[in-house]
Amino acid sequence: MRNSIKPSHLIDADIGQLTKLFFEVEYHSEDFIYIQIMMSYYLNDLAKLKRMQDTLTKDSFFDVFLKARIAILENRSYQIKSIDNFRDSPYLGDLFFAMALIAAQKEDHLAVKDNFLMAHHSYMKIGAQKKALNAQMNTITAEGNIDIRKRLLSNYIEALDILIKRGSFTSAANICVNIADEFHKVGAQRSAFRYLEKALKLLEDQNNTLQYAQALTHLCETQFCLNQKFNAMKTLEELHRYEFKEIKESTKAIENLYLNGKNKINNDSLTTAWRIRLNRTTAVNLLGELSDQLILLLAHRPYHFSELIDQLYPNIDEIDAKNRLTTLISRINKKDDGLIQFDQEAQTYTLSNNEKIEFASKESIK
Repeated sequence: MRNSIKPSHLIDADIGQLTKLFFEVEYHSEDFIYIQIMMSYYLNDLAKLKRMQDTLTKDSFFDVFLKARIAILENRSYQIKSIDNFRDSPYLGDLFFAMALIAAQKEDHLAVKDNFLMAHHSYMKIGAQKKALNAQMNTITAEGNIDIRKRLLSNYIEALDILIKRGSFTSAANICVNIADEFHKVGAQRSAFRYLEKALKLLEDQNNTLQYAQALTHLCETQFCLNQKFNAMKTLEELHRYEFKEIKESTKAIENLYLNGKNKINNDSLTTAWRIRLNRTTAVNLLGELSDQLILLLAHRPYHFSELIDQLYPNIDEIDAKNRLTTLISRINKKDDGLIQFDQEAQTYTLSNNEKIEFASKESIK
């Protein structure tokens, strides 16, 4: 008799942990089937997933779950007749998670939010804490996609430490990329670079995965934005080694945007982030180092004027420091109108559209 392992343990495991756990579960058990599917999915092994279809009972939970994972890799839609038939499965949360990813490919952000929210509740019921937090963060991301003005930086930064403390490095890396993307949009490229480096460090034992390669595409772009062309070209060379279709198309996009390339790009294989970049009509900003530091501070929380002076000008005469900070804020807002705002009631400076959102109930986020 092999060891009894809780489904929550398997759900919270990354590919490295699943590889070890594979030898500890009962042969042909539900846990065994789950590990086989997820390992093949993480490695983008579509051929193996399709071979598994013949071994599963038609319309069973794992038959449906397998088809959903195949649909994600094939970038196509998939509908479930009735999810109520699977309410008793401890792996239900991962089915909701898969349906959220399928909805994301169609950019149906409401469906993405609803499915990630249901995944969160399913994970919480069985104690899969890491994946529950991952689903929660993805729900917040979906909320941001519904209202693209929301930056969500304070939410992400707050969650990042929790994810790392819980050992949820894959989810933490995903959050780092989201944070970096928001910094990139406003021109805080130095902060973006630091968070992308952190993402890659968190994923260093998963450098053969799609997630690692996607983070690498964003690092490469940031290196170009920071005028680090030598390093950017080295990263680009590394990206060419990956066979994922998403990475091949993202790499072409980088070459077109930053090296005057003329590549023909298949938009269907691009992530939303790279489609947005290709459709961008204005150049990306590169803020100065002090401006970048100010954006980083305000990304965490609102600050009083005096607090900002203490952080940015600790050894400067008070009157001079006030003038410098006022000029700095004005300069940033000239480049990005209204990026830094003053809250009269709280007497604090804030980053626009960076209000925290919280889970209010099963149905909504506020």
